[in-house]
Amino acid sequence: MFDKNLFILEELFGKEEVSVKLDRLKYIFENTEEKWAENLKLLKNSEIRYLLICEAPPFSEIEPPKYFYNYHNKNFNKEIWKTFYPNEIFPNDKEYYFNKLVEVGFLIIDTLPFSMFFQNKRKNKNYYNLLKNSFEWFIEKLNQEELKLSKNLKIAFGFKVNAERFIEITKGNLKLKNNITLNFNKDNIAYDGSGVPHAKVLRKIFFSESEYSIYKYFNGEEENPYKLENDFELSFLNPKSLFWHYEKNHFVGERNGDNEDYKNFIENLIHNKLSEYHRSDYELWQMYFENAVK
Repeated sequence: MFDKNLFILEELFGKEEVSVKLDRLKYIFENTEEKWAENLKLLKNSEIRYLLICEAPPFSEIEPPKYFYNYHNKNFNKEIWKTFYPNEIFPNDKEYYFNKLVEVGFLIIDTLPFSMFFQNKRKNKNYYNLLKNSFEWFIEKLNQEELKLSKNLKIAFGFKVNAERFIEITKGNLKLKNNITLNFNKDNIAYDGSGVPHAKVLRKIFFSESEYSIYKYFNGEEENPYKLENDFELSFLNPKSLFWHYEKNHFVGERNGDNEDYKNFIENLIHNKLSEYHRSDYELWQMYFENAVK
């Protein structure tokens, strides 16, 4: 795919510029493909739940190349961390960082195999042709046997014009393996005017408000916002903390395939669990609703 589409790249940038950068472009391509494949090995026991579609690693002379899976402390990586772990300190450990992204089922994939500066080129017809001709490479990567795609896969795009051209080519529809179909439009673009996708925009795309609407206390936080310092999380003196803890457990259970109805979950929680520590079901129900924060 790389060699096959070089002629379009030359039409877009000129033969001289491509010729000067060719060896480096090939090296970046080979390196980033290898790193992407290494990340797939980490994902072998995890479902992909969140897919971020980007353009290509930027051209660079540094070693290793500027690529999401080569580094963990770039601004781009930090925004991804804040997307899924907004209340956790950014880790210094690279291995820990990527393992935590594996836990939530996050994957980045590029639409182009060429690490060029495409600014001011994206509305050119040759850019469109390059994107269209690279689609086979893109879709084959997503349909690899090693990848386990969630039937509820959420999709976002990292860069505005690249996304608009991709949506134009695909007509907002991707048919993937295991009868998974993704539908998307410009609302899936995580663009806020900055150079990288912003965590706040990505969270809005990946985590719709309705995802947490059934809960009265839990709103997607990683850490319990109601727990008092040096206090027990499950204290009846702090009902918000108590019920937040159980609602988060229900949410995690749903993500792991335990689709227990939420109403039944709360009923069982009060009748079978909390009543072990508190005799009156009525008081527990009263506590649950009177302290609700939504």
